[in-house]
Amino acid sequence: MCCILEAISLTMKNRVDEMCAELGITLDNIIISGGGSNSTLLMQIFADVFGIPATRNEVNGSASLGAAICVAVALEVYPNYNTATKKMVRTRDQFEATLKNNILYSRINQEVYRDITATTDTILKKAATIFWKIKSVKRPFGGSFDTFFHDLQMNITKNFIYRNICIIIEI
Repeated sequence: MCCILEAISLTMKNRVDEMCAELGITLDNIIISGGGSNSTLLMQIFADVFGIPATRNEVNGSASLGAAICVAVALEVYPNYNTATKKMVRTRDQFEATLKNNILYSRINQEVYRDITATTDTILKKAATIFWKIKSVKRPFGGSFDTFFHDLQMNITKNFIYRNICIIIEI
């Protein structure tokens, strides 16, 4: 079970790092909500993998809270997402990163985990090829195999993120 939680955390870390690099920001805290946040073990693993405090949100309905934050900013109730998040998110408790664990997870991520995608992409493409040949599988409008594969990956990622865990980024 622990290895599954570690894999979830490492995957999220890599995606969040990519987003932060694109936005030119760094994080000093992550707020986690959703069913997974009920696990003290998962919260500690997130803190250790990210190397920053992981805060548990009081509200587990992260999708509705995220939507409310977006509406509040759109209606100019708050001037930006950072302010809206600080005003609307209620935290329960915080988990501090353990330095030796962070060093270990960073090494695992750099030397092993990031290379897993290259291997699994090949396997997923093989699976997609099989599904692509089945006539009953709905294909994207005029989409190529690469589009189909990309959509498959994106849907898996979106479903995972929306159904299991949401990280609210504080900038």
